[in-house]
Amino acid sequence: MPIPPLEDESSSRASARRPSIARELIVNEVTIIGALLLFVVGLDAVSNRAREGLELIVVAVLFLAAAVGFIEALAALRMPKPPPHPEVPLPSTTAIIAAYLPNEADLIVETIEHHLQAGPPDLQVIVAYNTPTPLDVEFDLLELAQREPRLVVLQVEHSTSKAENVNAALAVATGEIIGVFDADHHPQAGSYQRAWRWMAADVADVVQGRCAVRMASGKTRRSFLDIIVTAEFEQIYTVSHPGRTRLQGFGIFGGSNGYWRAESLRAMRLDPTALTEDIDASVRLLRSGGRIITDPGIVSGELAPPSLRALCHQRLRWSQGWFQVARRHLGALVADESIGVRSRIGSAWLFGTAAVMPWIGALTIPVSIQHFLFPSNASSVRENIGLFGQYAATLPAERSPFIGYLVTFGMISFLTQAAVAFRHALPGSRRLWIFAPYVVASAICFSHLRTACARLSHVRELSGQADWKVTPRTAGRAAAAAAEA
Repeated sequence: MPIPPLEDESSSRASARRPSIARELIVNEVTIIGALLLFVVGLDAVSNRAREGLELIVVAVLFLAAAVGFIEALAALRMPKPPPHPEVPLPSTTAIIAAYLPNEADLIVETIEHHLQAGPPDLQVIVAYNTPTPLDVEFDLLELAQREPRLVVLQVEHSTSKAENVNAALAVATGEIIGVFDADHHPQAGSYQRAWRWMAADVADVVQGRCAVRMASGKTRRSFLDIIVTAEFEQIYTVSHPGRTRLQGFGIFGGSNGYWRAESLRAMRLDPTALTEDIDASVRLLRSGGRIITDPGIVSGELAPPSLRALCHQRLRWSQGWFQVARRHLGALVADESIGVRSRIGSAWLFGTAAVMPWIGALTIPVSIQHFLFPSNASSVRENIGLFGQYAATLPAERSPFIGYLVTFGMISFLTQAAVAFRHALPGSRRLWIFAPYVVASAICFSHLRTACARLSHVRELSGQADWKVTPRTAGRAAAAAAEA
């Protein structure tokens, strides 16, 4: 993902004139919902049947999304089991840690020490970093490299992206298995050995592990945002990813805690022009015949965004990156006959729904408002909003009791995913005081916030806006300033 350089004084003033993320989200939501409300009211005035048809399409799509989510949860009930330990010993390994030092100077040394301690005895650790200005921590890194022969410190000149840092590190990487990590990630011991079991059995070219939220050093209690993101990540990495992999026949490289065959990573490399270079690489690997396996048993701890603002910027980047990949690759993916039918259908659903569902969800709000303002024109569908992240709809019982079931099914689908995530959660995260707030927050606002970020990201992508802010790794003004730079 491209990393923005430090701004000069004039660009800083321009940045200060940009609306805050909260204001931008609110303006975007009001504009979209207002425009769609005018459309729905106008459609109703022209043809009541046309509006009812639109509402039924929305209901059908949401029902299908809830059904797929429920099936994914069932598919994830059984955790992926790696093949038996191979007779061939673990080959040479390399960890590539990509870092943007103004943002990660306070934690990079701790991360390096963790990798050296938790990794295989002969693990090569490459810190590939870029910085727009010299920093004191660079001298600390060089001193550490002089004491530790397994450590390579590589400053990537003129780099402005994680992709360029990783690509540069490939020139000095010696391992046959290469783990790619963000600068805040602390993988558990045995991760390379477990990934090797999949590769030695020749069923994977990439093994994507679980990313779990860890407590920052010196921190004694979780913030409310930490709690929400902790449960969310458990659901993503123990339900959504493995369930989807089992259903669709292919996994996704998530950017960190991913273990590559060295030859596959060198063949693909990461695209510096992609906002989500990990998803872009996943698609290109799939089309080249590569295989990605999801294994939640390979765990790496990372830090949650330290503020709601940072979370919104992070999700904007993720959503825009997925939308960018869909625009670049979806047509070719679906038409690629070298890929199995199941994977082609799965990729169409995965990237198609990411592009369409935020707007399907947006339609339910103006439909609800239209029914409230014009009750005499109430059609056969009355939309309700935001039930456990699934926009639901109800009908008068005498007209269609089936729609009433949709509300219950949407709720069951989400709760089933949360329950499976709770079952598979790490011991420190398998707590009701973590998952209960997540369910409640999702019902009230968290699901809508993520969807609103997705809609704004689509607007940005279509309007050619590619600027974004680095997610700060720690709280405080210094970290925020580094991320803003």
